[in-house]
Amino acid sequence: MTADFCAKGGAREIGTRGAGAWRGKSTVWGRSSRLLSLLVLGSLAFAGTSTQVTLSANNRVFISRRLGQMSGVQTITVTNNLNTELLFSSIATSGDFAVASNSCGSGIGAGLNCTIGITFTPTALGPRQGTLTISYNASGSPGLVALSGTGNDTGLTSISVTPANPSIAVGTAQQFTATGTFSDGTTPNLTPFVTWSSSALGVATITAGGLAAGTTAGSSTISATISGISGSTTLTVNSATVASNAPADWLEFVGDGSEGAYSCTSGTCVLGGEHWFSSFVVSAGASVVNAGQNSPIVIRSAGACTVAGTISNSPDSGGGVTAAGDFGAGGGGGGGGTLKGHAGYYSVGPGTIEIISQGSGGAASGGNGGNGAVPATGQYHQLLSGGSFWPVGGSAGGVGGSSGGAGGLGGAPIILVCDSINFTGTIDVSGGPGGDSPANNSGAGGGGGAGYVIFSGASYTANRGTINLSGGVGGSCNSNSGCGTGGNGGNGWNKVITIP
Repeated sequence: MTADFCAKGGAREIGTRGAGAWRGKSTVWGRSSRLLSLLVLGSLAFAGTSTQVTLSANNRVFISRRLGQMSGVQTITVTNNLNTELLFSSIATSGDFAVASNSCGSGIGAGLNCTIGITFTPTALGPRQGTLTISYNASGSPGLVALSGTGNDTGLTSISVTPANPSIAVGTAQQFTATGTFSDGTTPNLTPFVTWSSSALGVATITAGGLAAGTTAGSSTISATISGISGSTTLTVNSATVASNAPADWLEFVGDGSEGAYSCTSGTCVLGGEHWFSSFVVSAGASVVNAGQNSPIVIRSAGACTVAGTISNSPDSGGGVTAAGDFGAGGGGGGGGTLKGHAGYYSVGPGTIEIISQGSGGAASGGNGGNGAVPATGQYHQLLSGGSFWPVGGSAGGVGGSSGGAGGLGGAPIILVCDSINFTGTIDVSGGPGGDSPANNSGAGGGGGAGYVIFSGASYTANRGTINLSGGVGGSCNSNSGCGTGGNGGNGWNKVITIP
């Protein structure tokens, strides 16, 4: 005889099975529907206590990485143990970690799994922590995975700060870049990782991101430091207003507004040459670029000029100077290959103008171009008369020796002559980079010289935007033998004039 048990009213009943017949059948099997209900409820209770969603790991540890260098991908597998679809509302990371791949999408079917790939890019030295958070429509949400890694600067030998020795006007800003040189020859951008400082805070302040602002006339040493290694340059801040003998005529003529109001509110707007507007607006997030090369952007406005977005006459945006400039910076010399590299173009103007402050061209075999300088005030009218000679800008860099890398283009000028000026955005007249060496025994190209920026206004609502006056960086050798690196282009200049 065997015994079977079932529940009844909280007590146990025993049905005995003898020779081919059930005893107590009316007590146990007569309540078969009740028994089935109990079995179903028991099954549901078991499913409710199981893990509905499982993750392949609750933590991921990344090996130590150099600052700013992305790691390889580590994955987390998500498994749906439900008999229905699992829906995801959010999959996100925090800290220095990012979702690199995601096969989970918006959901996965019953019994299926998916993977999430994570990368680590340290933004500071030492241990870094973060979390992968996976939110879904089942118990246990959100699923959390602890993420950790370490940032290092192993092999850092030096830091250079660019642009080198720039000049700005009071009330304007200059963005600096910190470039590290490592023992393996790499030169990553360390701008967001270093600690920035200004030796004379009364002259210039500087943010954690390397943006310096001129407050009073004078000079300050701008330094970038990390792990005891520093680089520095000198920032000169000039008075925002020129002497009373500033040129009248061209730089005081705001025009007649004959072209009406101009407004670039979004995206990229193309504009080049000289224009006479009744007002000029570049909204935040919008960009104005030149229609071609070897041409300035000259804006005359009988009303206000408001620049909250970007105006660029740099080679990076399609503008620039392909050969010789005028008052802009000199181009860097090409690097030497089997033959000497070409010298950078000299900044030259027409024969009728005695240019006294152009940036010199870099010497052959990798010399740096000279910085541009503000012309004598008596030269402004001749320079900007709009006659046979037109503002040109910085000079192009030299070509590397032995069919080497191309010289970078120079930056072209941007000039605003307005009734009032409200500048809180960005202006870019930087030079273009030199081309890298294409093969063994060939040189790299020199960087292009930067252009210049002139503001002339009867009044200034604000003048605290960023102006990029950096010369282009000379090209590298790309580990090619028999190569010389290109020289850097010189830095440009800017001038702020108050119309009497």
